[in-house]
Amino acid sequence: MTDETQQPDQRLCPLCGRNNHCALANGETGASCWCMDVTLKATALSALPDGERGVRCICPNCGLDKEVTQS
Repeated sequence: MTDETQQPDQRLCPLCGRNNHCALANGETGASCWCMDVTLKATALSALPDGERGVRCICPNCGLDKEVTQS
């Protein structure tokens, strides 16, 4: 039997389903997260379903412009 109220995996991007590399979801501090020092694409943020905003993080592939590289 499946629990329909099961929370989504916090480690998965709600846009593509891949690992979002979220530091908080991996038990680390938020300050060490990849997203803290980059500008996320507005189109990616606006694509998040209302129920996912502030709940799960997007991954670098979905959140960054192609020309932006992570250092």
